Amino acid sequence: MVFAIRGFSSKAFVEDNFDQPKNKPYYTSKKYLWAKTCRFYSLDSISATLTSADYMKPVVALTYFLCNQKKSLFGLERSEDPELRRMYQIAARSFEPYTKKEEENYDNIIDTMKNTSNQFKKIANCIDELKKNKSSDAIVVKN
Repeated sequence: MVFAIRGFSSKAFVEDNFDQPKNKPYYTSKKYLWAKTCRFYSLDSISATLTSADYMKPVVALTYFLCNQKKSLFGLERSEDPELRRMYQIAARSFEPYTKKEEENYDNIIDTMKNTSNQFKKIANCIDELKKNKSSDAIVVKN
């Protein structure tokens, strides 16, 4: 199995190098390969299946998932498909440790930004106090 995530360079390339068996969501190579059989899946190869079927078969859902490269189901045309939803659930579970770490990093960055902002506010307040008092014992006197 080969997933052509970015598709192929042109229709002419596909026509010269691949055949698509009737009613199948994949291409086969016209050339001799090291493997006995090799199936090439792309958004183009599954397009007929997507328009004719009410639900996706697992390999079609996997192709759709991999080729669309989306982080979530939002915005996907077939987002209601149960098999595709299962793919996203598996992916979410697989990446959960990484997303938690990213959330922790994000929270730490927000805390640092808040602390920095508070420090600048304190500095600004000190400068305002010095300007109000204009006393001779001020640290910074502007001439």
